[in-house]
Amino acid sequence: MQYQYVVSAHKPSSVLASVSGAFTMPQTTDLIVAKGNRLEVHTLAAGTDKLQLVGSWALNGRIASLDFMHPADRLTGLVLVTSDKFQFAVLSWDATEQRLATESTGEFGEATGRPTTEAKLVAVDPLGRVAAVYAYQGIVHLLPMVSAQEPQSPWRTLLRATGSKRQRGIGSTGDGAAWPYAAYEPVAGGSARAKGKAAAYAERSSDIYAILTRYIHELKVLDLQFMHAGADELPAFAVLYEDANMQRQVRVYRLGESRGELQPVAAWASLSLEATAARLVPLPGNSVLVAGDEALAVVSAERPALAMSKRAAAPTAWAWIDADAHTRLLLADDAGGLSLVVLQHTEGAVQDLFVEHLGSTAVATSLAYLGGGCVYVGSHCGDQMLARLHTQPLAPDARAAMNRRALHALDGSDGSDGVLACPLGDADSHARQAPPSSFVELLELHENLAPLVDLSVVGSGDGRRGSYGGVVSCSGMRTTPSLRAVRNGIGLEQLAGVDVAGLLGLWSLTVAQGAPSDSAAMDVDSRLVLLVLSLIDRTLLLGWAESGTAQLDVGELALAGWRLDEPTLAAGLAGDGRHVVQVTSRAVVLIDSGAWAVRAAWTPADVGLAAISAAAVAGSQVAVAVDGCTVAYLEVRE
Repeated sequence: MQYQYVVSAHKPSSVLASVSGAFTMPQTTDLIVAKGNRLEVHTLAAGTDKLQLVGSWALNGRIASLDFMHPADRLTGLVLVTSDKFQFAVLSWDATEQRLATESTGEFGEATGRPTTEAKLVAVDPLGRVAAVYAYQGIVHLLPMVSAQEPQSPWRTLLRATGSKRQRGIGSTGDGAAWPYAAYEPVAGGSARAKGKAAAYAERSSDIYAILTRYIHELKVLDLQFMHAGADELPAFAVLYEDANMQRQVRVYRLGESRGELQPVAAWASLSLEATAARLVPLPGNSVLVAGDEALAVVSAERPALAMSKRAAAPTAWAWIDADAHTRLLLADDAGGLSLVVLQHTEGAVQDLFVEHLGSTAVATSLAYLGGGCVYVGSHCGDQMLARLHTQPLAPDARAAMNRRALHALDGSDGSDGVLACPLGDADSHARQAPPSSFVELLELHENLAPLVDLSVVGSGDGRRGSYGGVVSCSGMRTTPSLRAVRNGIGLEQLAGVDVAGLLGLWSLTVAQGAPSDSAAMDVDSRLVLLVLSLIDRTLLLGWAESGTAQLDVGELALAGWRLDEPTLAAGLAGDGRHVVQVTSRAVVLIDSGAWAVRAAWTPADVGLAAISAAAVAGSQVAVAVDGCTVAYLEVRE
């Protein structure tokens, strides 16, 4: 019986979400990043403009959302994490043990509910009083937090009206020393996690009352955000939805004093928006900023809408630069653009807004502002980056240096661990491709292999001299596609990277060179690792000679016999290892790897057919589908 040992060779590098706030210490700005099932905490090292990893932890579940909340009665904030299995956890930082601590956990699954077709939506009240989760169509789960407000405040009155027991947390005991940044009084005589139903325990802002399930009329909800409200007001949240007539509208619900029932706000009942509205940003003054593909609009139930056009791209993430004043907002789009939205307030209302394009990044899935002009751009489509925003456009020399720094940031030339090589061509030619006006300076780049569109194993990896055992992957998408070579050992180390657009297929071939009579004395230095890249309108050949070093001298090849002006449908080595089979839509070609010359060819015209639509190569056997209805079998013979 055969057994397989499966292990993760590379930790997740795709960023799902990121948040910033005072998490590990008061008066600091930490960065919390969610990658797959891992949660990372970073801090911005003083005077270095680099992120310093505080710790990384694997959670028992794939992270679906990440939100930061800072209740008024705490010196440091909390992190709310939800999983794709409809579970949640409230996490804090244990300063004594220097690790994450679980404050509260629970589930919000519905046995009869229909999960949403879009991603789960999670919103947190700006005062940290309640969180809302939209994971099922027409159902909103409310997670009310214990608050240290006055006993007669509207929020405390609502909690008493629910008549529910709290969800007791799981984690360290509340003896005071374990939670130095939680402003609460421990129970006299011992732990706040006292045993027994009748035992009293301290009310803390990290404790959650039993989950409240509430129903709304909207089924296709696109976004959900809590409105700004004072401490003397009950929380309210805005819902961006699409109705049965495919019209997008905003509706606001406020939590009622009677058991937290949702009450629609009548003034927001019929506010229609543009057809591409996708994101909500809450603003002071009972208003929201609605971001669409082509325009921004400030919508309020009390004033006419204020709109401003922008570059045509769907918004993907946003973050406040000044969360208190709400005048400067960073907005990222699916074209890799980063824009600054400036809001002018007068008497608590937005009177005007402006949009300024700052520069280009990878398509952002999250933005986190860290202070001092530094912003973290998390992405699923490309590398993560730490950037600094400038008030004036960068000079051409500075932009060229920035791009050159990005191309070589991970190849070891800057003193870091080398994992990324420069794209095809010299660095100066790529540096000159900088945008004409950019306010974004790259400070740090973090490599990301996701998404893996395709991959191929290169070399035998048998441990002999020059045997390169690794993986070549088609990574990235949209504005940052790339071809990356990764060594497979104890872990995965990226060795080279090439930016390639329009990649359709990838094949790796290790071909022997030289005369056939020399096969007995053939060593690894006479073997060529060949990568066949099928592009939209051509075929690109990349290759390097096998050697015992980790440095790869990758170059573009123009070998005779290959049909480089056509896309390749399939490629492979013949049985003798000295002939290569290339299949295009017009022909099947047998190429001698010693002389790089065509030895034989077969075309569909030979049998009265038009074009090849699909192909497969397995040693000396070739199968092709012609005209979508005929399968031809070919065999390579001496």
